[in-house]
Amino acid sequence: MRINKRIVILFVVTVIAVMGVIYLYLDDNQLTSSTTTSSKTNDYDGKESESGIKMGSETNSFNIQDIKLERKEVLSNKVSILIPDSFKKMSEELMKIKYPKENRPTLVYTNEDATVNIAFKVTENEIRPEQIQGFKEIIKNNLQEVYSTDGLVKDGVYEINGKTIGMIEYKTPADDTEIYNYIFFTDLDNKLLLSTINFTTEKKEVWQPIAEEIMNSLEIYEEDI
Repeated sequence: MRINKRIVILFVVTVIAVMGVIYLYLDDNQLTSSTTTSSKTNDYDGKESESGIKMGSETNSFNIQDIKLERKEVLSNKVSILIPDSFKKMSEELMKIKYPKENRPTLVYTNEDATVNIAFKVTENEIRPEQIQGFKEIIKNNLQEVYSTDGLVKDGVYEINGKTIGMIEYKTPADDTEIYNYIFFTDLDNKLLLSTINFTTEKKEVWQPIAEEIMNSLEIYEEDI
């Protein structure tokens, strides 16, 4: 399949911009108790998502929208998550070309024509589960300041497989299209783990439910700290 270079460039620019908003905050503000909140989270463990898949389950593979998802162990086997089986891991050489060093993801999976990307970034910023809600609010507000309040689709904090996970769905403009950003984050060994799934809004009907299932499949294997 021929890769649409223009779309690839739009995705790279958008990922850099969205992650830049988050990293800019992290550079200027260490996560402290000021982000702590006692707001109630939604418990997804054992429930079903809109697509009918049991959330928080130990599913190893299934099909959704004719796309097969398979469980993979990533990030030094500390994270287990469902990834489309046709996606390939982006090489470090290619990531160095596509992403500036300061905003470069730790790991990226992408489809054949690079129009859907799943990126993971393990930061050096410390965070505790009780700080996820406050961090989510700050990042949401920053995105709305940089882009527009119209871009926010949904946000929330959920308990999935024993982890507190923040989520923001946000649309960002890109030339004559929009990029749909599914952002979720949690703590990994007391460090912030950021994940983003990006695709054009034209692909939303297919990929938004898949992005939700990917988030709901997240399992963390942590060291004893």
